[in-house]
Amino acid sequence: MKKFITAILISAVLSGCAAMLHAPAEADVATASQHFPGITYESLQKGYHLYVTKCSGCHRLYEPSEHTGEQWRKLLPEMAERAKLNDEEQDLIYKYLMTMTESSAGEKN
Repeated sequence: MKKFITAILISAVLSGCAAMLHAPAEADVATASQHFPGITYESLQKGYHLYVTKCSGCHRLYEPSEHTGEQWRKLLPEMAERAKLNDEEQDLIYKYLMTMTESSAGEKN
């Protein structure tokens, strides 16, 4: 019973963290397409989901705009091994983070 309650609490905390992040919208595909031709809304969603589920196990979820594209490019490979991400998953997360970083920058202007 104690493990069950602990699991529920952890799930609630992680859900709260994910709620602070902006999930990609269909409009973000246009931004993503500038750098990643052929990208789909589904792949951005998958990158978001992977980021939330795989990265939150070790640390808080950073807003994509907290790092530059170059910083994300360096950080992701370092974290991929710890999070047990394969190359495809790492690529999806990177594309989500880059897209949302640019979308956030556009909202600030």
